[in-house]
Amino acid sequence: MRHALVVSLYLLSLTSIPFAPPEAHAQRADVRGARDYAGIGRFAGSAITGYQVKDFDATRLQAAPFKDGKPTDARRLEGRITRIAYRTNAGPSILEVTRNYETQLAKAGFETLLACDVDACGGIPFSEAIDALPIPQMWIDGFDYRYYAGKKSDGGRETYAAVLVSKNNNEIYAQLVVAQIGDIANKMVDA
Repeated sequence: MRHALVVSLYLLSLTSIPFAPPEAHAQRADVRGARDYAGIGRFAGSAITGYQVKDFDATRLQAAPFKDGKPTDARRLEGRITRIAYRTNAGPSILEVTRNYETQLAKAGFETLLACDVDACGGIPFSEAIDALPIPQMWIDGFDYRYYAGKKSDGGRETYAAVLVSKNNNEIYAQLVVAQIGDIANKMVDA
């Protein structure tokens, strides 16, 4: 009898694990070594879930909506590329998070190239054409997202920014990509 009680309690404890509230599983701290992009920041209550900075890399930016499932102004940008993914707990809407990023990027001097939602962007084909950090760092729901792309020029130097905001369950995911256009540094050495 005692053995059956112990086994029953053990099995009950296993079945209760998945039913913990989502907040119990939420990431509370940024990934190690990550930081916000200077002058842009993050939506309040967000944690950095993915972070990647490359001195020289390439990224794709969509500067116009898709037409008939195809890109109309896809740009391949090369230079210093920063990718930061964030997750925000339940509460804000995709639109609220997106508008906050748009406002912050405008304050930082970016001019809008494109701001759209699922239907205006081009649906799933558009979302699949975005360079995104992998799951679980970033999550894109092809049926529920907003996208922003902007550009600024400062002293002849071009910088592009793109923000993709989507939702998984009740958590909002946002990815900021900043591309500082530039030439590759010659890092070759004589042997």
